[in-house]
Amino acid sequence: VMEALELVEELLADLDGHRVHRWTLAEGEEALVDHVVTYCTQQLHFDPEDVRRLLVAAKTKPFVILAGLTGSGKSTIARLFAAALGADTPNGRYRRVAVRPDWIDQSEVLGSINPFSNRFEPGWLAEVARQCERNLDQLHVVLLDEMNLAPVEQYLAEYLSAIEEARSGSEATMLPLYSAGADPENGDEWPSALPFPRNLITIGTVNIDETTRVLSERVLDRANVLQLSVAISDAHHGSGGRAVHPWLVPFQEWDRVCVREPSPDHH
Repeated sequence: VMEALELVEELLADLDGHRVHRWTLAEGEEALVDHVVTYCTQQLHFDPEDVRRLLVAAKTKPFVILAGLTGSGKSTIARLFAAALGADTPNGRYRRVAVRPDWIDQSEVLGSINPFSNRFEPGWLAEVARQCERNLDQLHVVLLDEMNLAPVEQYLAEYLSAIEEARSGSEATMLPLYSAGADPENGDEWPSALPFPRNLITIGTVNIDETTRVLSERVLDRANVLQLSVAISDAHHGSGGRAVHPWLVPFQEWDRVCVREPSPDHH
């Protein structure tokens, strides 16, 4: 009997480890905030205020830029934030893109038509937009690592324009992939334009040194920029306590807490 009880306890613990909580607005937004803060700080000592600021920034604009010193954890906090909302690499809803200095146009982002094969070769944003279109009830997160190694206003030109159009209230914002007059062989699979992915959160990290470019006013106008704090703490000496598992945050529920209209309440 004791062996059976021990086996039951192990099975229950295993089931609890694989259980995924589905958050809804009926639980209250405070529960979501507490979960995200706890998840992001359970292993690494990030300032809870930084996590809350990231959550608020993602609610108000789908484009967030994290600035800070090298090693301050910009990429890590973005990955943990995405995982807390249920978007990670194994389920394909979190994608890390390393920006290269030779990105001077949108071919790496949206894609281009190969003149030899006459086939459209999609870029990473086209692939993500297609996945977002197929999974409208799920949040997706893209991390642009070292995004100011190349001119952001050039390789993200169409994306920045689409963000502004979507913010102005347009219901049919599109991302053009190639000229409508072109006729690639895989045009039935990849049309000339895709719907702007409203269930996509883009997070970029920037370093300020001699190898990077200054962000233009056009980029800053369409993004929320956060400066991560770096504080000396001995919290890493303590125990992490019970592990906090990711939640499933459906896009419809997330969309209900998003605030896109300016408000004087924060004053």
